[in-house]
Amino acid sequence: MKIEIIKIDANWGKFDETIRREHREVVVESEELYPGIDLWYDRKVKPGLEKGERVGYLVKSDGVPVGAAVARQGEDAKICAVRVTEPAIHNGIGKIIFLLLAHSLRHDTKRVHFTAPETLWNLYKSFFEEMGFVNQGLAGVQYRLFDDPEIAAAVDFKSFKSAIYKKFLPLYAGLLANLDGDKIDLIFSVKPEYARRIADRTKIMELRRKFSTKWKGHYALIYSSSPDQAFIAKVRVKDIIVDNPSAMWLGWSQAIGCKAEDYFNYTRDLSEVYGIVFDEVKQFDPIYRSTLEHLLNQALVPPQSYCSVENNPTWQSAVGISHLLRGNI
Repeated sequence: MKIEIIKIDANWGKFDETIRREHREVVVESEELYPGIDLWYDRKVKPGLEKGERVGYLVKSDGVPVGAAVARQGEDAKICAVRVTEPAIHNGIGKIIFLLLAHSLRHDTKRVHFTAPETLWNLYKSFFEEMGFVNQGLAGVQYRLFDDPEIAAAVDFKSFKSAIYKKFLPLYAGLLANLDGDKIDLIFSVKPEYARRIADRTKIMELRRKFSTKWKGHYALIYSSSPDQAFIAKVRVKDIIVDNPSAMWLGWSQAIGCKAEDYFNYTRDLSEVYGIVFDEVKQFDPIYRSTLEHLLNQALVPPQSYCSVENNPTWQSAVGISHLLRGNI
């Protein structure tokens, strides 16, 4: 299952018409339960997204829209709509959406609430209570025209976010790593001196004794090893140069960015060396391994050189959390 997550916010105008249409279609699918929800979307949701007063998400599975959500920002934030299509309802999409909303609500939020049909609350009561929501009785405004009354449910924001991170993040962080437009395939472990120079673009080539050319064009995170023990940058593998050590130094010494003595000590027993050229470097505030381990409730063993994210579920989850912490979703 390939999950694609699109955050829809004040950058509304940058999304193509297909994304905007798909988000609207999934949200208003509940028209039969909420008459006039299409007008509400056009008059309230769309302008609110454009102004940053609301945040939305569209979730696709294998290219097909399977979920959407809208929340209103503020001290008393409201989860206005969460819709998951029937085939995806048991695939954790709802939990992923609530995880995304918990992360996206502003830091000054104090309370989170929603209204829902009483039958829906009863059906998913354990799920809502798992996130800390408490049934507060009949909602002040009844949006539906049927006999099934709407109830209001609310939770303290800090409790809501803490519960979701504790219960859902370790389970679904790995799925967040598979984001189109920001898919991370590799993790490079680099000594802090060189990692920082990669991050500030004064070193654009990293050396390895072996490296597959299949990774050309793929994206990686730079992990600054001990004592930093943190992700500090995202890079793209622009090119992979393979040559004998003398020729590599002659042509690429400035890009390699180390002392000649250190370079030739590293390559002295090699007939060829692999030079990985980076571009599209994006430095960010350190994301410490200890923070990731705390959120995952699991130890992370850094690669000695580099590793593929796809074949390492633990680091795949760590990458997913890094997307959240870097504000990408």
